[in-house]
Amino acid sequence: MNLKGLSGGLYAPLSPKDIETIHDASLTILEKTGFRFEDGLDETIDLLEANGATVDRDRSRIFLPRNLVMEQTRKAPEQVMLYSRDGKKQ
Repeated sequence: MNLKGLSGGLYAPLSPKDIETIHDASLTILEKTGFRFEDGLDETIDLLEANGATVDRDRSRIFLPRNLVMEQTRKAPEQVMLYSRDGKKQ
């Protein structure tokens, strides 16, 4: 079967409810558990903190409020162009 030129959406193993459950869980993790950062990222950490992230420097953790994640997600482009290693469009 030749699928070249077809757009995505052919494979949908998750229901819309499943997708929403995973999305909500990921936002909860970013907000409540956060993630660890390494030394040497001071400028990036300062930028995140200045824009609404909570930074626990003693524990080296960043927490992203869900409204901040959603606000930035809305600003992301709807499409991105993917290129192969040789520079050809995919």
